[in-house]
Amino acid sequence: MVGAIPVLAEQLKPRGHAWWRLTARKDGNGGRQPMAPFQPDEVAEGVAR
Repeated sequence: MVGAIPVLAEQLKPRGHAWWRLTARKDGNGGRQPMAPFQPDEVAEGVAR
């Protein structure tokens, strides 16, 4: 409703990070939440315009 993008940040070992865009709600079967790789720089470019 407000144009927000749900994002999950993951800490990678031994260093670094990964970003994931949450694509749907969990379905209650105990599995992982549906997600897709995400690059925050892409959003920042769109906001700066």
